[in-house]
Amino acid sequence: MFRDAPPELADFHREILARGLASLSPLTARESLAEAGDEVAMATELFRSAVAGVALWWSENRHVPKEQAVGVIMNLLWLGFERVLSGERWQQT
Repeated sequence: MFRDAPPELADFHREILARGLASLSPLTARESLAEAGDEVAMATELFRSAVAGVALWWSENRHVPKEQAVGVIMNLLWLGFERVLSGERWQQT
């Protein structure tokens, strides 16, 4: 959406995105989701973009209770993070 925006708007968007990622990174790092910085960055971006995606979806589907949308986020992301913390990893076959 912001890729073709005027430079000043695109710069502002990048700055807001960077601040958001910076605020989430300590959470993912603290939870030992990964030893490598790139994995923390990817986990943080996954968390941010998934929550943003559900928020956008919910804004167009207000018949769904907000609590249900939050429940989906928590069940899929938070419980998934718990599995990673317990040492479980997906293995490509």
